[in-house]
Amino acid sequence: MSLPVSLYNIHCAYKKGELKQKSLWEAMRPLMPIFLLFLSTSIWAVYSPTDIIHNDPRVFYWFVGTVFSNIACRLIVSQMSSTRCEAFNWLFYPIGLALIFIFSCSHQSKTEVFIAWALFILSVVAHIHYGVCVVQQMCRHFRIHCFSLKKSVKD
Repeated sequence: MSLPVSLYNIHCAYKKGELKQKSLWEAMRPLMPIFLLFLSTSIWAVYSPTDIIHNDPRVFYWFVGTVFSNIACRLIVSQMSSTRCEAFNWLFYPIGLALIFIFSCSHQSKTEVFIAWALFILSVVAHIHYGVCVVQQMCRHFRIHCFSLKKSVKD
């Protein structure tokens, strides 16, 4: 339900000339990585050779949720910093390679579950790394120590 409302709001703002971005494409840009994530993972879930949703649903949903969180956090940071958001997340490269491998090779269900676990671990590590880097950059910008109210001494 939120996607049609978002598209309607973008359309109304575009017609009124109230978009923050210069063009309709720039206004739709934040939707591209989310659309690509759900398209690729939906194809994987529906056409999975070994039925990943029934074999290990938790890891699949954790993986999709973690990648979605990474995309959403990057969008929030780009909005807060008034920078152009990314239309493509680098995590789509390993996802694409995994899907090519899964759909091109005949293998056992354990292989597909192993790939799902590997993607999940990669996405969690990438998401934690992104969060740590953002916090470090903000601490440097505000000249503070993380989890402390005292200002850092400038060297």
